[in-house]
Amino acid sequence: MHGSSNPWDTVDIGRFSLIKGVISLAEQCFWYPLSLLKTQQQVMQTRAAMDRAVSGGATAAPLHESTLMHIVSLLKRSGVRGLYRGFLWGACPSVPGDILYYTVYNVAKSSLLKRRDKSTAATQTDGDMWVRSFVIPGVAGVAADAVCLTFWLPFDIVAQHMMIQELPATHKTHQPIGPSSQSNSWQVIKHIYSQQGLRGFFRGWGVAAAVYTPFSAVWWSCYETSKDVLSHLTWPAAAVHLASGLVAGAMAAFVTQPVDVLKTRVQTAMPIPPCHEPGRHADVLMEHKGREAMSKGSGPNGDSPGMLAHGRYLLKAEGMRGFFRGVVPRVCMTAPSSALSLFLYEYTLQLAQNR
Repeated sequence: MHGSSNPWDTVDIGRFSLIKGVISLAEQCFWYPLSLLKTQQQVMQTRAAMDRAVSGGATAAPLHESTLMHIVSLLKRSGVRGLYRGFLWGACPSVPGDILYYTVYNVAKSSLLKRRDKSTAATQTDGDMWVRSFVIPGVAGVAADAVCLTFWLPFDIVAQHMMIQELPATHKTHQPIGPSSQSNSWQVIKHIYSQQGLRGFFRGWGVAAAVYTPFSAVWWSCYETSKDVLSHLTWPAAAVHLASGLVAGAMAAFVTQPVDVLKTRVQTAMPIPPCHEPGRHADVLMEHKGREAMSKGSGPNGDSPGMLAHGRYLLKAEGMRGFFRGVVPRVCMTAPSSALSLFLYEYTLQLAQNR
């Protein structure tokens, strides 16, 4: 409510960081397999889908492996260990990243709320409550993500390359990275550096920002708004936090899914040999030119972002369905993960209060 105290103003930041770090590591251990499945499904493309794209729209329909079939196939190939491939690079850095993210969010939100309180004095209107519950959390979320993005993006790229190496060759949209499909993390790092230099570790920074900053905005806006609405009910505080987090996670995951697919493809893109077979359309050569340019972060003519070239290729190869590939594991991961994360976040705020 207007004029109410902000819990962050009385938090012991050291205690908050310690508790949040332990909780974040436990969460990552639990949710990482779904993140891996989501990433693998986004880069999967069957021979039928490739043939349709190459032939300029052949009648053969692409085959799509269901999430359940993909899980069974992965377990047969690699066992449970395969579900945690790339964990060191994908999950462990998220612990300090999470601490930084929630700290920046709260500092930005607290500052904006104080400024809003001064500007609105003692007045309280529906418009003011909308700004406090929806706009300010969204802006603070964008600020938090903008600060954290550069920190964890290199780890995310290495982790994604490790993740897609578990796929059979016929399921890879791009060529394998490194000396073999079983390359370890250091081989992947050396290969990225040898091919693209330091720039390779920040591949897709723009598209990553296009995914995560809107995600944070939608996530925090939906959460704080849902929390305000549900707080008028007679529900326990824990139920309000869990339900609000569930709604926020599902909405944010679904809304940003198309751009998340493009982000994954930009970050894992590798050049593909040009097609010279007779009878194939000339636009396939343009697609090859575009895909080469994608690996350098630009479009077919070198003057447009790689995500746009990927978007055109994906639309041609798989239609709109391709932009929502992996949406089921992503929503299934994000919604309950969001509910649990925000519940634990609120609990951590309580535990970290200065007594």
